[in-house]
Amino acid sequence: MQRAAGGTPSTPAPVPASHRPVQTQMPQQPTPTAPMRPVSGAPTGAPPVNLPTMPSPRPPVAPITPPRPTPPTPAPAPVTIPGISVIPQPKSPPPAPREVPVAPMPSIPSPPAPQPPPPPTAPTPPKPVAIVPPPAPVSPVISTKTPPPVSPPTGRADTQEGYSAELRTMSADIGNIKVGQAPVGIKQPTPTAPVPGAPVVALKTPGIPTIVIPEAGTSGRGMSRKMIYGIIGAIALIGIAYALVSMIGSGSSPQVSASPSPLISGSPAPTLGGKNLRSYFGNPGKSIDLQTSTTGLNDLLNALVSVQPAMKQATSLAINHQGSAATALVFFADMAITVPADLSASIGSDWALLAYGQSEAFDSAGAKITATSSSVRLVVVLELSDATKANQAMQVWENAGLESAGAGLMQYDTTKRLVTSFGGGTYRQIPVRYWNFPYADRSIDYAIVTASNNKNYLVLAGSREAAFFVIDQLMQ
Repeated sequence: MQRAAGGTPSTPAPVPASHRPVQTQMPQQPTPTAPMRPVSGAPTGAPPVNLPTMPSPRPPVAPITPPRPTPPTPAPAPVTIPGISVIPQPKSPPPAPREVPVAPMPSIPSPPAPQPPPPPTAPTPPKPVAIVPPPAPVSPVISTKTPPPVSPPTGRADTQEGYSAELRTMSADIGNIKVGQAPVGIKQPTPTAPVPGAPVVALKTPGIPTIVIPEAGTSGRGMSRKMIYGIIGAIALIGIAYALVSMIGSGSSPQVSASPSPLISGSPAPTLGGKNLRSYFGNPGKSIDLQTSTTGLNDLLNALVSVQPAMKQATSLAINHQGSAATALVFFADMAITVPADLSASIGSDWALLAYGQSEAFDSAGAKITATSSSVRLVVVLELSDATKANQAMQVWENAGLESAGAGLMQYDTTKRLVTSFGGGTYRQIPVRYWNFPYADRSIDYAIVTASNNKNYLVLAGSREAAFFVIDQLMQ
């Protein structure tokens, strides 16, 4: 249609037949129909009759009937038992019938009408923020007065200045829970900048000490506990072993074994400073004056008649030569004994002559017997300045008539010898050289001993028992 200038639609003009479009007929599609069902009562072979499909009717909704109340059940008759009374308990009433409400059908709300969008609003400029400079630092002033104790406030009002923090305690929380309130804290005002001119109290919080625990298995200096215990155990074991060796060595009994030559003790006892032979054997108990080498031995033997030492004891003798104290070499000269030069050069200044009370004796068959009275055996103790040189000189003297030179002084008979040379043994780990005539109660024994004062001494004795006694005294 075409609209006129005035707005009224105009009537279209008829179109001639020659200008009409030719309409082409489209083939029509068959309309689907419901399947045909046979009609009951129709003869067999009759064509099926198409019946229109009818919608099935909706079953009616039955109204909800409330349940009928149940009549109460009569209580059973009480049972009577002789001697037992049964009291029936009242039964609780049955529950009231509950009504089931019928939910109404939901209604479908109509969609709301579209609303036009709101007009845009102009953005609001941000407000300027004032920058407050920090207050100037104020030096703390320590007050000597003790501040009064602060009691916790009961209300929750904030302070006028600064901000507040809540302090909760367990007792307050428990009390609030008991009365049905939520736990709240106690507000503590936070200190603000001090007011100029007002006194300021600076409270110093004590520092908490820091405890450093070392790792397990290590000590403070980097050594493990196992290492420390191991070192202590090793030291203890060494000490115990040393004590056992010392006890066994000091308590051993005398042993006699073959030895080609005497040796110097290799384990000297600790020195006792200026200790000399008088410290071991005491001051001389008798003084003997010798005149010449021809009469010296007789002078000594005559003086010994009045000397009677106790058994297994020794008495020191003071030897003089023509009224003066004799040296060791002068004494040997008075005894008509020629000392080898090497031994003479090794003899020191300290020496002693001892009279020992002999208790060991033997019969003619060599069996050991107990003596009824003591007999005197002489012992000469000489300090050595060179023990090695003295030991070599004694070995040479053994083959040069040592047994003959000492026969007069030691009072033994060389013709009663059973062997032809010196023998060797040990006592307290000290080598001892000896020659018996014929047994150990009449002999010549010698040994080089390192005494407890760390000095070396040559011991010449007239019996085995006398030599062992002097060795024991020197090693004390």
